[in-house]
Amino acid sequence: MSTIAVPTKLRHRLADVISDIGSHHPSFSGTAIGRDLEVLGNAIKYGVSPYEGASLSAHHQQLVDEATAVAEKHGGVRAGLSLVEGYVEIAEKLLGLWTRH
Repeated sequence: MSTIAVPTKLRHRLADVISDIGSHHPSFSGTAIGRDLEVLGNAIKYGVSPYEGASLSAHHQQLVDEATAVAEKHGGVRAGLSLVEGYVEIAEKLLGLWTRH
């Protein structure tokens, strides 16, 4: 697997999209899935440090713990993925992006 750096601004915009869909989209707003999307977006934006091995404040750790609980509820983060990758993949699942019709 190759690694590329994602600019923080882009990562934050992705997190905002995930959170905003959860809180504002008519299909998700006010639902358990909407709340889970908000948790994932907040963790991506505010909880997961862009620096590997960096220590997290108690608040940031709480965001990561909440998002990890959401991920576990929906099948968990696949081995080999970073937290951000895993949270995005769970968000995709919640949005039904890869559901077969």
